[in-house]
Amino acid sequence: APAGLAFEEARVREPVPGRTMTAGYFAVRNGGTEAVVLTGVSSPAANAVEMHVSEQDGGMMRMRQLDSVEIGAGETVRFEPGGRHLMLFGIESLPAEGIDVTFERSDGETTTVRFRTVSLGEA
Repeated sequence: APAGLAFEEARVREPVPGRTMTAGYFAVRNGGTEAVVLTGVSSPAANAVEMHVSEQDGGMMRMRQLDSVEIGAGETVRFEPGGRHLMLFGIESLPAEGIDVTFERSDGETTTVRFRTVSLGEA
């Protein structure tokens, strides 16, 4: 991946039966010497993909969309249940072999990562 980015543990959960949205999780490590900013994400398997974060707000968990996520030099940022994650909308079905997800960066470069499909019970 360009700029020293390494994507690990990339996975997307099967949607709940009858639903067309799901969540994706991964870790991204920046082995470079400069911060990298993720500014967008897409997949041919979904109508739309957004970066979100779940956070406590007045005793309730709320989810909000993130416009960008910065990965500092030498840092690892995790997208995991209960925190930052991807929301994939308009999923008709997820192939067993997984899906491709493309990340856009502030410098205009893109990186495509294969996300494996996991069952609802896995995260």
